[in-house]
Amino acid sequence: MKLSKLSPKIGVIALATSAALFGAAVIQAQGNGQAAPSLKDNGQGGNSAQGGKNAQGRGPAIDPAEEAGIKAFNAATTDDAKIQAGEDFEQKFPNSRYIEGIQGTLVTLYYGKQDWAKFYPEADKALAKDPNNVPVLTLVGWVIPRVFDPKDPSEPAKLDKAEQDEKHALELISTMQKPATLTDDQFNQAKASAASQAHSGLGMTYFRKNDFQDSSKELEAATTETSDVDPADLYILGMDYQKLNRNSDAAAAYTKCAAIPGGLQDTCKKSASSLSGSSLTPQ
Repeated sequence: MKLSKLSPKIGVIALATSAALFGAAVIQAQGNGQAAPSLKDNGQGGNSAQGGKNAQGRGPAIDPAEEAGIKAFNAATTDDAKIQAGEDFEQKFPNSRYIEGIQGTLVTLYYGKQDWAKFYPEADKALAKDPNNVPVLTLVGWVIPRVFDPKDPSEPAKLDKAEQDEKHALELISTMQKPATLTDDQFNQAKASAASQAHSGLGMTYFRKNDFQDSSKELEAATTETSDVDPADLYILGMDYQKLNRNSDAAAAYTKCAAIPGGLQDTCKKSASSLSGSSLTPQ
């Protein structure tokens, strides 16, 4: 069973969470729905590739070429153009104060194109710079079990990585402190969104490992901690319940899935109907 359609919202949500909660780099929303580094100093003492201070001694100077690269990246209006500008910037200025923002955006863009040959290496580079990058941890752990290939001998190791990444992300989420720039409600919503994605990735990983008990627990958390539920989580949760002989719970999960428009709606409707013995119409 393959989940071929991945939610396009996850990557953008992850970067928004990064900007709101972690401040690894100043992220500025762009008109195309992606995220990109701002030229504003992040206040964390990061150094540009050139380092040093400007003539007025007001902070680290920025090389004109580096500034031009950032501007080109921000000005790109298509995914392909932004990827090219980001790759060029990363090659020329690997130690820039803005590199984490560039890398985070590239991870999201590669995800959007389902370019896994570039997605995983870019995520590895981002995590090498910051092993506590929750948005990248959660996104990688979410993707791995969803593009699972049982014929690939490297998949078990990938699943182990997904499990480790999501567990680490959940540890970090549980101890994060509220930034002064967020209200309590904004902070709680951002934490819930991040935790939901991590539980989703962990639940799907356990499902691939045939650990249906732990998978069901994680997917229960994933589908109750956010109002924006991924129907794939409900579908797999229904399968978990069936494996655990909890057919009434499975029917309820499938029915919730069937109420969400999308590629799994008909499949979930049929699964719910087969368990309940009656035709179910999504509301």
